[in-house]
Amino acid sequence: MIKMFARKHFSKMLVAVCILLVLSIIWPIDTWVELMSDKDEAVVKLYSNLRIQPIPPIKLRNHTIQRLSKDIFVKENSKDPAYEHAHSYLYETLIEPQVQCSSTTFLFIGVISRPSSFKHREAYRETVLHPIVNGCIEEMRYLFILGNTNNYEVQQNIKEENKKYGDILQGNFTDSYQNLTYKTLFLINWSLQNCPAAQFTFKLDDDVFVVIEDVHRYLKLNSFNEHTILGSVFRGAKPNRDTSSKWHVKNFNGTEYPVYVSGTAYLLSESLLRPLFQSAMSLTFMRIEDVFVTGVSAKNTGLEISFLQFPGFTFYQSGLNPDQIDFKSKKSIHGVNTEQLQYLYDKMIMENSSRC
Repeated sequence: MIKMFARKHFSKMLVAVCILLVLSIIWPIDTWVELMSDKDEAVVKLYSNLRIQPIPPIKLRNHTIQRLSKDIFVKENSKDPAYEHAHSYLYETLIEPQVQCSSTTFLFIGVISRPSSFKHREAYRETVLHPIVNGCIEEMRYLFILGNTNNYEVQQNIKEENKKYGDILQGNFTDSYQNLTYKTLFLINWSLQNCPAAQFTFKLDDDVFVVIEDVHRYLKLNSFNEHTILGSVFRGAKPNRDTSSKWHVKNFNGTEYPVYVSGTAYLLSESLLRPLFQSAMSLTFMRIEDVFVTGVSAKNTGLEISFLQFPGFTFYQSGLNPDQIDFKSKKSIHGVNTEQLQYLYDKMIMENSSRC
């Protein structure tokens, strides 16, 4: 009779067991214990044995580990191994520069560059950075900031380049647009540790032509609040939700970005560096570097920060025509290639013979 009962109800029993298996996975066993009226120890033990354990996290190397937070300012658990692993790249240096700041360094410039951009860096030294390279303005120091490359030949050439110029700072994170936030924070951290006397740190993309003497002069002739960010200021900008866009962002739940400045060229006051860096390290990283560093992280410091439009700074130059550039009104020009660097430099020299 028992066999007949089992054969007749086998399919129903199988379905019931499957349902219990699924529920045991998605519903904590403690909840089941509370719901069971008799709390039969044998049944509890059965459910406990059926529980499926979570798969341990995969450890990634040379890769940015991100977490999406429900709140745009939710802080990560700094004791989380994944958090520590991801952020450890901000302290690992592959190539140290020979150039050092001094007690008289007023302005430190970090030029964001790609590992393979040898010719462009050479042109940048001969044009934008010429006043520093030739020692005309001793209060400034600069470095090119690079990420890691898996190209052996490129890496060896970078080492030779640093032996020659001593102006390369390379971090142990993959050099990519997605890791630009890492590159900028790597720059800020180095400035904190090695340029304590510098009143300003200047983050500069290498496709931006800047009249560096005018930047230096403006900073020296004006006074600023303790916590100041200067650049091309954006207010009321909205997140890009187009998944096909380069600037698409997922891990930001707000409808409007905090005030921020364009990542092409901006300056941070010395007193802001440490709280800004600490704030950024406590948050889930965004790959939109300027929004994250000068907007989200800046707001998260809780400090009263002055966002100032630097006279003549532009964030985007579509269809650049060097002949139409007026250096009296333009102090930064974005989207400049290697050939245009030299042309703009020559044009500026003709318009300003007093340039050193």
